Amino acid sequence: MSADPGNPLRKVHFIGVCGTAMGSLAAALRDRGVEVTGSDDHVYPPMSTFLAEKGITISGGFRADNIPSDADFVVVNATLPLGVPVDRTSAVQERLMASLAKTVDESGGPTIIDNVYGVLGGSVGGFGPVQRASSNGSHLLGIQASLSPQDQRSISATEFSRRWRENTGEIAGIETISFKSETGRSSGAAIDVQLSHRDTAVLDAASLALAERIRVFAGVTDIDSGVSLGKPQFNLELTPEARSLGLTATDLARQTRGYFYGVEALRQQRGRNEVRVMVRLPEAERRTLNTVEKAVL
Repeated sequence: MSADPGNPLRKVHFIGVCGTAMGSLAAALRDRGVEVTGSDDHVYPPMSTFLAEKGITISGGFRADNIPSDADFVVVNATLPLGVPVDRTSAVQERLMASLAKTVDESGGPTIIDNVYGVLGGSVGGFGPVQRASSNGSHLLGIQASLSPQDQRSISATEFSRRWRENTGEIAGIETISFKSETGRSSGAAIDVQLSHRDTAVLDAASLALAERIRVFAGVTDIDSGVSLGKPQFNLELTPEARSLGLTATDLARQTRGYFYGVEALRQQRGRNEVRVMVRLPEAERRTLNTVEKAVL
């Protein structure tokens, strides 16, 4: 039997494997070269015989220790503040890749990794990039390391994930980061608390407070409060004196934008390309709030 190189799965465990539909799916995956195990409360012919002929090991009952402890994937997802430049997100991803390389060297060398998949501007799950509108943006990144089969490495996925996290260290400026070892599709967070309140300010405060309380428990990692405040926003308003001089909100917006983004001073055609020359404040002045407070319109 040979494994299908196009199949991202190498190992699957079915709970309730002796059911007609579940057993048929288990056998189909086994035929594609996937390592399949299962558990069920009712193990009897003809399904038990059929699965045994396929080489599928069945454990009795639904105990947690029947589920294989190791995983095929180690997945890292990180979230930076909303609207952060993609260069900043890329720098964080490069740091994670560097710590991954160090972890691989410490854990047996390149042979323990089959492949590495990275996403800039999105998230990664057990089967690759997550396709959801909420999972896209310059503030998101993900990396998936696909490990070699368990019998070809001396380190578990859980331990590899722990070392990768340790070698990465603390990263300033990120909102959340998670290191997960998974077998196939993610089953979600081990602990998931849902809060609700009519006032979003109260809800955000409660979520942040709960996250801090949970953080004190040993062994708890990858805590995500679910609060994303985004980038700070400044609201500019005209004074009555400014309005009396004929200034409008449009004038205010246009000139403020010009200070930081720039005003087009020249447009020139060069072959098939169009070159625009923008005039704006020096970078040092664009990085301070004092420029906004002292700007002359």
